[in-house]
Amino acid sequence: MIKNKAKLFELLTLFTMVIGTVVGTGIYVKNNELLVETGNPIIAIILWFVVGMVCVGIVYVFIEISSATRKFGNGTIGNWTKLFVGRKAASLCSMMYLIIYVPSCQGIFTVLFVTYIFKIFNVVLPPGAMFSLYLFIGISMIVIFLFINMYSPFNASKKILLFGTFFKFIPLIIALFAGFILAGTNGAMSNGGFGDQSWSTSDFDPGLFIRGFGGILFSFDGFIYIANAQKTAKHKEVVPKALLFGMIFVAIFYVLMAISLFLGSPDGTIENVLVQVFGGKGAGTLITNLVSIVICFMGINIFSYIGVVGMQSDAQSRVVYSKGRNIDYIKAGYIQMVASIIIFTLFLTLGFGLSSGDWQGFGTSTNIVNADGDNIYQGLVFGNAAKYVGIMSSTAACFGFSFITVLIFASIKNRMTNKVEVEKIKGFLPVAWVSGILLALFVILGIYTFLVPIDVYKGVKVDDIYVKTKWIESSGFIFLLLLIAGISAIAVLYFIQEYKFKKDPFVNGFEGEIQPEEVIAKRKASEIIKTSVNKVLKR
Repeated sequence: MIKNKAKLFELLTLFTMVIGTVVGTGIYVKNNELLVETGNPIIAIILWFVVGMVCVGIVYVFIEISSATRKFGNGTIGNWTKLFVGRKAASLCSMMYLIIYVPSCQGIFTVLFVTYIFKIFNVVLPPGAMFSLYLFIGISMIVIFLFINMYSPFNASKKILLFGTFFKFIPLIIALFAGFILAGTNGAMSNGGFGDQSWSTSDFDPGLFIRGFGGILFSFDGFIYIANAQKTAKHKEVVPKALLFGMIFVAIFYVLMAISLFLGSPDGTIENVLVQVFGGKGAGTLITNLVSIVICFMGINIFSYIGVVGMQSDAQSRVVYSKGRNIDYIKAGYIQMVASIIIFTLFLTLGFGLSSGDWQGFGTSTNIVNADGDNIYQGLVFGNAAKYVGIMSSTAACFGFSFITVLIFASIKNRMTNKVEVEKIKGFLPVAWVSGILLALFVILGIYTFLVPIDVYKGVKVDDIYVKTKWIESSGFIFLLLLIAGISAIAVLYFIQEYKFKKDPFVNGFEGEIQPEEVIAKRKASEIIKTSVNKVLKR
């Protein structure tokens, strides 16, 4: 009885972790972005549903993939890539996650965390002072959360996630019901546009269907990394179930939220639903900002956890080079800390230092006004602070889903070669083929969306006329530069690591935790016998 209760508790804990990791800034920020990109709320809802179902399929496929390390080894993308693809591919994958993916995702949550604090207190300071505060608060948060995950990754970190998940769902549930209750001509489904943004429920241009994949992929990102909970789970068999049930819940929840917001919010945002519920711009904005702070708080924490535990796991699996043949949580934390601070500082500096439109770098005046006479300085600060680290996090998401795609097709090949021993699940092949092909398509279309942003594809509405932005002046050009820079950085560190492996190879090869303990024990016993025989022969 106690054992069953323990299993149930662990299942519910991991289920909550999946929801807490995936449901974040995506539904708060990306729903309106998706509406603007597609130009049609109906298309946006369809995309939420399609991508959600594909992600459920991916999780189903990962039930079989993760069974390869259920009894031994670590459940990380790096280690699974090592098993199903090869050690060198796993090394490349690990480098991408450690130096690009985790620091970039942690960086965007850190920038947004500071931004929402500034919004609440209405902070307006010169660019240099704003930059210094962003840098100080941001680095402090990165250091604090990495220390928490270095010294208490499975206690304090999980408690933070559980609390945050409960807290952020309160306004989400309110907005979910309120959207349906407030449905009317004011909602995005009926109003045809809000402010400078416009959309239509009758425009089904095929090109609009490919506009939202980048944002949606970011909204679903993170679920697969909870699979590494298998490493420390007392009941490893509950991990795949928690992942599957958690993703089904998230997919359904996202679709219902999108429908509700498009019916009751004038622009598809939660903020404007809460404004109507609480009867004022101030209360609705304050609540949304407070919840966003908690979400970002959790985001910094979860990517600190992924970074620390992931590096330790990959070093243990011999995919990351370590002279001492192992990296503990503390050492992994310090390495991740350096990478995260460099990425955060670099892209924050670019955002504040480079000129873009009305933003003139550190020399920008605090008294910039638009055509209506409204001061837009604060909005420019917030936008430019997150601009480059936001693009880098989108780049990292594309990298991450690319490796997941490769792993899915490698698991299909494994069904023919039986290279890796797995627990075969019913319906695996059709689900794997469909989800693998669609995910590959989503990644390609997502990259296209980032390369050709909406202001280049459709243009910006000025006096009821759409004016297109030159591509070289758009965020698409910056995305391409960061994509190339990211690939170059991964390649350089990969070749350095391979050189280290060559100069200082593992005595027993790179298998690490590919094989169960009994096989490794037999190998060691065989080596001892061979050594003893050789000694006898020499005598």
